[in-house]
Amino acid sequence: MNLPVPPDFQRGLIYTVHPRILAPLVPGDEYHILVSTKIRIPAHAQLPSYEPLYRRARLLARRRAEELTCENGSGPPHTWIASHGWFRIDVTDAGLAGAVVVLGAACGASPPGRDEPTAEALCSPYPSEMTGLRDVEWDEFYNDFDMRTSVDEASRLTVSYGEYLVAREGLDVDALMARALRRAQWYFDLTEPNVDMTLVRQECILRP
Repeated sequence: MNLPVPPDFQRGLIYTVHPRILAPLVPGDEYHILVSTKIRIPAHAQLPSYEPLYRRARLLARRRAEELTCENGSGPPHTWIASHGWFRIDVTDAGLAGAVVVLGAACGASPPGRDEPTAEALCSPYPSEMTGLRDVEWDEFYNDFDMRTSVDEASRLTVSYGEYLVAREGLDVDALMARALRRAQWYFDLTEPNVDMTLVRQECILRP
C-alpha cells in the first residue's frame, strides 16, 4: 500500500542502485555514480557561493567510493570526477540551487578526471556539463534534497531506496529492506552525525 507522504518530510534522499555495483566491481568495466544535492532558496535569490552544495555532493560521493571493492581482492577501485556542475533555477514561488558530481570507478586504468573547482569558480553557476544527465541509467543515483523554507523548520529525514530488478521471482524482500535500512543509516550518519536515528516508518513497494 502506498501511504501519503506527511507534509513534514521536506528533506532526505532519493536513491537508486543497479545490483552490479552492490557486488565487487569487475575489472575492465567502468561504473558511474551520480550525486545531486539541492536546496530551496527564496525566489530570485542568488547564492554567494555554491561551495557548500558542491562539498556536500563530493562528501556523499567520496564516502560511497570508500565502500567499493574490486573482484578477487585486487584492492580498492580507482575513482575520478567524470563530470560536475552547480546551478540555480527558478520554480514556482522559489528557487532551487544545487550541485552535481558524477563519480567514475574502475578496477584498473582510469581517466584522469576533472580537477576540483576553485573557490572562485564556485561563485557562479556552471551548468554546461549537466546536459543529458537525465537520459542516462546510472549504476547508482543520489538525489539529496532539502526543500524547507528555513533550516529551523521541523522536518523528518526520509530515504527512498530503489533497486533495479531483472525479475521479481526469487526476490528476497527482507534482504532488500535490510539494504535500504543500512543505506538510510549511512545517510543519516553523514547528515545528522550527532543525532541517534529513530525509525518512524518503513514500507516496500514493487513497481513494474
